[in-house]
Amino acid sequence: MDPNVNLRQQREIIGAIRFHQDQPGNMEDQQTELADLAGQLADLADALDEWLIHNGALPDAWRRS
Repeated sequence: MDPNVNLRQQREIIGAIRFHQDQPGNMEDQQTELADLAGQLADLADALDEWLIHNGALPDAWRRS
């Protein structure tokens, strides 16, 4: 697993969630989309957590330079 790709994808999904929350429209469609995004975010967070638990490297954005 590439922690940099994982973190980038998490940030993209967070942006998409925030975008959908601010959009008017069909509430049922939005709830379905938000649930899908939340599931994807949970999977990515779980994968990164497992990576870190097993001594994987931090994403570059989380390292001190």
